[in-house]
Amino acid sequence: MSFPRLFLLVSAIVLLVGCNGSITDPTDLPSDGSSDPTGGNTTLTGDPGLTGQLKVPAGTKRVYAAKEGMEGYQVVAQSDATGTIYRGTTDAAGTFTIDIPDSESGNTFMITILGPDGKAIGPVLFGTAGADGITGLKVTGEASLGTIELPADPNHQTIEPGDDANVSGQEDTDVTARLNGEGVPVGLDSKGKGQAAQYTGTTTQPSNSEGQADPDKDGLIDLFDADDNGNGTVDDFDGDGNVGSLVPDIHVNFFMNLKVQSEEAAAFYSGTEAERNEALARLYVITLEAFAEPFSTRVIKSMTGLETPGPAYLPTAEASILDPSGAGWNRGLWSSAGYAFLKEPDRFDVWVFPNTVMESGDTFNVNIEFEDGTSEQYTRMINYVFKNIPKLLQYGSVGNLKNFSITDTAANGTGAKPIRFDGTKDLVLVFNPPPDETGASIQDLDYDMQMFFYDEQGQPINNIDYNATWPAPKPLGMGTNGANCFIPNNQMPALVNDAYTISMSRDYFKDQVILNDSTTKSVGYYKIDITACCSSGNCAIMFCLKKQ
Repeated sequence: MSFPRLFLLVSAIVLLVGCNGSITDPTDLPSDGSSDPTGGNTTLTGDPGLTGQLKVPAGTKRVYAAKEGMEGYQVVAQSDATGTIYRGTTDAAGTFTIDIPDSESGNTFMITILGPDGKAIGPVLFGTAGADGITGLKVTGEASLGTIELPADPNHQTIEPGDDANVSGQEDTDVTARLNGEGVPVGLDSKGKGQAAQYTGTTTQPSNSEGQADPDKDGLIDLFDADDNGNGTVDDFDGDGNVGSLVPDIHVNFFMNLKVQSEEAAAFYSGTEAERNEALARLYVITLEAFAEPFSTRVIKSMTGLETPGPAYLPTAEASILDPSGAGWNRGLWSSAGYAFLKEPDRFDVWVFPNTVMESGDTFNVNIEFEDGTSEQYTRMINYVFKNIPKLLQYGSVGNLKNFSITDTAANGTGAKPIRFDGTKDLVLVFNPPPDETGASIQDLDYDMQMFFYDEQGQPINNIDYNATWPAPKPLGMGTNGANCFIPNNQMPALVNDAYTISMSRDYFKDQVILNDSTTKSVGYYKIDITACCSSGNCAIMFCLKKQ
């Protein structure tokens, strides 16, 4: 007896706009003769922009063997006044140029260095202001950051302009980051989340700064900050992030999906870490899609993923791609299709199978080309990762709970060995919430007990008329377009011994369902997905039941 997996899409991605200037060696730039690395003020002339060169310590491991030298690093500059992001990509020598429009001249920018894997190595610090680090640089003309020596361990060492930079005197002491005892921004090591990065102040910079780049002053611009207001809750769970706010006419959606059937769940219950990681790598799916809003004046022509900057596993990731012969969808290396997205009637999308264990901080970049000849790039950082599933612990009725075991020889939740329950009573389920990459249980998720119905032969019953089968009043939490019991996070009971206990009405478990053609069908088996979900992902254990 087999059950289909479901793939859901929910909006959760951020725009990364800007232009890549030509790669220029900073030593070739015209000099105004006023650069003074010893501390004198510098007047920047020419069109606004940033140049520089990155160098890494000898022996630093390359992420992509196909790249030469320092290729694939990125330097992003975010305007503290407008929130707009501009960027430059390094060539083999590590040189970069960032073009900034005249309209931004005189504004303050935060400068962040990204590795070829898309992860933030850290912000450039321009000195200190009291106990804080200065992260703001006023850009009025051609500014060279000089030769930036990237530290061997940026979580414990600062990134600073090179001795040959010409930015002295342009520091904005109102745009700062909180520093830890080692003098590095407090959010860098944890991707901006956790106790060390929490912020008790107001999430705005002083009144003479717009505060668009780093409201919680943890050293990370929001694009690479898993908790951009520093309130201790990951952005995906509190809805406070600026996700999607910069591109109101285009939706670029990102969704992580981990749904595990009982037949596949042993590794998540009793497996070793290596066995769980193997299962995660095999079962995790990432869904990406983009579509234009009805009011948009732009039409999407094509959409592709970028290998760099991007997770190191992209070259070996698989995807649902179109067969060149025209035979339809096929699962193959995403790189073999040029990281292309499938063109659907109303959107572009792709299902990506990483084939490895994802980590918090992994960052995806996509490029969208429009029919008017313009293009934009969008970036999404993974703020959390499911490292296990909701694990069913007990089931039954009030006062009569039974322990669930994935190795039970009679009732392990598979189609061949369904869980037996008393259909005359409400069904009680006790389960653990899924943990994140730190091992801590995620307590900010909604729960959606999704139901599916099968006949006595184990065949799925389709075309159910849900309104006819469950006329008003419907069971508590039941959706209008299907049989499910939805419980929002703020209505979930308190955890007891790291477990939730919820009850599903016996009315969900009909002996007969009414089909759309008004005929009836007897139900032999039920399937429930205990689904932990939020706007950017879900994970579930899927098990089969049968009435006693």
